[in-house]
Amino acid sequence: MTNNRRRLNRNSAKYREQLWDACASPITGWVHCNLCGGRVLPTEPWAESHIGVPAAHGGNVVGIAHKRCNELDNNTFVTPFVAKTKRMRRKDIGADRPGLGKQKLPAGRDSRISKTIRGEVIPRLSQSEKHRAMMAKRYGGEI
Repeated sequence: MTNNRRRLNRNSAKYREQLWDACASPITGWVHCNLCGGRVLPTEPWAESHIGVPAAHGGNVVGIAHKRCNELDNNTFVTPFVAKTKRMRRKDIGADRPGLGKQKLPAGRDSRISKTIRGEVIPRLSQSEKHRAMMAKRYGGEI
């Protein structure tokens, strides 16, 4: 469907009518589901379906799909895909966890100190340093 100069409300009857007319076959006048390929009857519940790029990522090419097909597609593919890409972007720009501002969290993940359950403040060790200390404690001596 082409974008009109004036954007219509997507919930309006006029928009849905224009979408139906744009998706109808010029020869038969039938509308086919863009997800399952089956014929969509005017009496069946149908929904606007984004083709290719989801609306959350700026996709604007739309078609018509059975309401059930559209819901199944959104729950199975689109929602997990959008959630993953948002997580990836947040991780990429460093916004995926708290304490990254000007004021670092005391004894936080990026701090050189660590607090034990008893409340003691100890230097934060790397995994290899922790392993070396555990092996020395278990087998005695320096390893």
